[in-house]
Amino acid sequence: MNAARPSNMAAEVAEIPAVIERQIARDLDNYHAAGKDLKKSGLRGFVTCARGTSDHAATFFKYLIETRVGLPVASIGPSVASVYNTRLKLDGFACITFSQSGGSPDLAALQNTAQAGGARTLAVVNVEKSPVAQDADMVFPLHAGPEQAVAATKSYLAMLFASLGLVAGLADDSALHERLVSLPALLREALASDWSRALAPFAQAGSLFCVGRGYGLSVAAEAALKFKETCRLHAEPYSAAEALHGPVALAGRGFTVLLFDTPGRAGPSVAAAESSLRRRG
Repeated sequence: MNAARPSNMAAEVAEIPAVIERQIARDLDNYHAAGKDLKKSGLRGFVTCARGTSDHAATFFKYLIETRVGLPVASIGPSVASVYNTRLKLDGFACITFSQSGGSPDLAALQNTAQAGGARTLAVVNVEKSPVAQDADMVFPLHAGPEQAVAATKSYLAMLFASLGLVAGLADDSALHERLVSLPALLREALASDWSRALAPFAQAGSLFCVGRGYGLSVAAEAALKFKETCRLHAEPYSAAEALHGPVALAGRGFTVLLFDTPGRAGPSVAAAESSLRRRG
């Protein structure tokens, strides 16, 4: 990166704390209220509609809802509607679409099909005047501003934040709601940290695993995508549990592993994966 003129991606990463501050000021209370409204509706579960980076945000949403609310969340491939013209039976469910642009015909088709099948439709989008947003029953704006970099960054973090705000309402978790207000300070601390020690292992790697579990699996998947599209490094995401089965056979010298060790119950599983991978060199 040219120090005098940061790349578009670096500049947009630097905007993330301000993006979250806008969400807090403009919509955190609305995310929370929408969650409470959904709780009162007797919802049976969610289906998610997304692709790429947005689908990784949907994975984070899935773990949040299933662990904090106890409702099932299933991902439906957009081609079910856009290619196969399938009729879906989704009475009692909500279909939540994650999309930066809100303009993908695939996503719009699945959202409309879900709506016709009885689902309540929610759109987590950055572009409010988009087909996905305009056709949804409820819209959750991201307030990320224009995203110029090829690799989406600030919109992904904004999707995770919107998910947390919604779940705080669904789970009636006022403590989570309050903690979200302090997130921009933590993000600024992360941006100010020195990450340079991590560069050498990746520069020497031919391939790498990005490993997480639970909430961290979404971030591992997004990191792997970023390595591929911005660094031209072959990277694959795995759950800490899955990495120790077939994929571990690939690990050895010249192989790098990036682990996302989130606090809580997933920690021992990530630690076990680290130990096993270290033994393989």
